[in-house]
Amino acid sequence: MRNSLFPTQQQTFDRMLRQLPAHAVVEILGNSGSGKSTLLHYAHHHLGGELLQLYDFIDQTRHYHPLALEEAFEQMVMSAFRSHSVVLIDDLQILLQVCHTNTPRDGLLTLPLRKLGAYATRTQKKLVVATDHRCYRLSLIYPETETVRINEFQAIDYGFLCYCYLDDAIAARLDYDKIYRFASNLNAYQLRRACLELN
Repeated sequence: MRNSLFPTQQQTFDRMLRQLPAHAVVEILGNSGSGKSTLLHYAHHHLGGELLQLYDFIDQTRHYHPLALEEAFEQMVMSAFRSHSVVLIDDLQILLQVCHTNTPRDGLLTLPLRKLGAYATRTQKKLVVATDHRCYRLSLIYPETETVRINEFQAIDYGFLCYCYLDDAIAARLDYDKIYRFASNLNAYQLRRACLELN
């Protein structure tokens, strides 16, 4: 993990910190490649608690019936809450898509999500989730959720990321304002691949 966040990530992290004292549940919303996972790891480092990722859920489901994804998820998060006051969940949209698409229990995941949100509120604990699918936002399921959006990248973010992946001599020669003007929709994955090509 890098020692710092790029500017747009840092602004999002600062907004999240301002919301946490007043909100038990905070949702970080951003497009694919906007830096949500990196931000969540950074938040975990600074806030403590437990960070749950997709592979943690896959491990958890081995002990459950294939149609009991909702129960497996609820137990995984509740187990984390029993030991920690802060629980962070990455890639929530993947689980939401699976549980809301052509399954015999379509939509049932909304119940444990509401229960977990209410539990965090009642016990004054913190639940922070990251998602990139706007149709499957936690705030649509648990209305007390506060949404913090990662804004679109700016030229300064391009520069930060390029200096992370390029040799300093190459990075110093690039005009990031010009790159941004001609390709303003690049995400972190695309910028990284471009930098690897340049190197």
